[in-house]
Parts: sequence; structure tokens; C-alpha cells
Amino acid sequence: MSFGIIYAGFGSFCDLSSNQARGWLLGWQESTLAPLAANRLTDTLATDIGGFYLSSIWMSGSGIAARGNGDLFFSIGNSDPNQNTYDGVRNIQESVVKVAPTLVNLLSIFTPFTENVLDQGDNDLGSGGVLLLPAQPGPFPFMDVAAGKAGTMYLLNEASLGGFTPGGPDKALDEKIFGLGGHPFVARAQDAAKPAALNTNAPPHEITGVLEHADGPVLTLRTRAGKIAQVDDSDALRRGQIGVLVAGNAYTVQGTYDSTGALRAQAVLRAKASPAIWPQDR
Repeated sequence: MSFGIIYAGFGSFCDLSSNQARGWLLGWQESTLAPLAANRLTDTLATDIGGFYLSSIWMSGSGIAARGNGDLFFSIGNSDPNQNTYDGVRNIQESVVKVAPTLVNLLSIFTPFTENVLDQGDNDLGSGGVLLLPAQPGPFPFMDVAAGKAGTMYLLNEASLGGFTPGGPDKALDEKIFGLGGHPFVARAQDAAKPAALNTNAPPHEITGVLEHADGPVLTLRTRAGKIAQVDDSDALRRGQIGVLVAGNAYTVQGTYDSTGALRAQAVLRAKASPAIWPQDR
């Protein structure tokens, strides 16, 4: 429920009755249970002799997500595996969708360029819900996360989810593959992208960014440019040059790169809160 309206997503049961089942986003006024006039379908396009629909909203039981302004977010499952039926208007499958609270306006969508491949493999993006992250410092204050059966996790700019780019690449902020057992993993340090502004010829190196999480001695920072950097802080820990780190706070890391591509921190310092006054990475 959000702002006095009860929302629910509906779809199919195991893709049965595909000539009838389709995704619905429905809303009712809490006080009267009167339905919203603009209750939405995700698929109005019958695509074969049997009238294939689907594009269900199921998300493994996750609810419709709502931001503080009332905007709604959900993900959608597969449509016809026998032909490409996506058009972004009459049929929106394998997508993350943002709609207005009244359900009148479709505000934004993100559809992986592999949507037809996902359909063919029954690898619904809509098998997982949409996670709305708390407000963050940096160029993208509001970001969302979605992932489905195929194992790719998408980090999206909530202001403009990314649309659909035929042939790719997707206009997501980041894409990661899930680890074994369905849990997201942190990429190896040697696979992490170094900030674009980094000058590897001018040690000691320095990176400033928001701490996303710490996995043992490995810190994951998102820099002002939106890049992911990974840091090994074990040396700083041994020297006692590090305090309690808090995810969401900004830190400046000083150190040198080792042969694996990891930045080995000599010191981890609390940075100014505003990215606008962070020092340049070097």
C-alpha cells in the first residue's frame, strides 16, 4: 500500500493458459476499495493463433516497490518464446517498469537487449523483485537493483531506467553475474575497473568514493565518476590506520597497486560528505 492505495501485481500460474493469462498491475482505494480507473495490462498483444500473452508480474512473491513520491516499480516475466513479441508499448516483457501512482502514465522502462533470448529460455527477469536503494551521494542519487533467473543483476538509474537498446549494450549503470547459490558476489580485485581519472604513474595512488560494502579486507567503493574500485585494506588494518567503516560513508584510500591489480591501502581516511569537493583520483 502507498498513499492510501492498495496495489497488487498478477500474472499466470506456471505459464498455463497463456491465451488468457497476462500481467496486470491493479490498484484500489484503501478507504472504499474502489478500483483505479487506469489499472494496467503489461501485454495486450495476441501474437499467435493461440493468442499468446503472459508478461506476468510475479517476482517470486515480492511486492510492488514504491518510492516516497509514490512512483511504483516492478519487473515482468516472459512472453511468447516462439517469436519476438516485445514492442515496449503493447507488450512489455522481461523488463523493469516505473509507473505513476495513478497507473495512468508509464514513466520509464529498462529492458535487456537479450529480452528475446530470455523469453526463449524461460529465464524471466521478472522472477525477482525490484530493490529501491536509499538516496546516495554522487551523480545518481536514486538507484534500483533487479535480477532474474539468468543470473544477471542490473543496477539502474531510477530517474531514467535505461530503456531498450536493440543489439546492446544495455544502458544500465552496472551489470553483475550472481555467484553460486544465488548470492551476488564481489568481483576479484584484478577484474575491478580502475577510476578513469587514475594516473597509475603517480604513486602513491589515491581514490575517494562511497563505501558500498566490505567483504573481509576487501572494500568496494563507488567513485565520483560512478566507477567501481576495490581495495585491500589489510595493510592499513595491521598499522591501525583504519577505524570502523560504515557503508554509505565516503572514504579516501591511499596506497599502491599490487601485481593483481588490487589497490593495497596504506591509509583509509574519512572524506568530505559532498562528492563535489572530493579530490581527484590519482
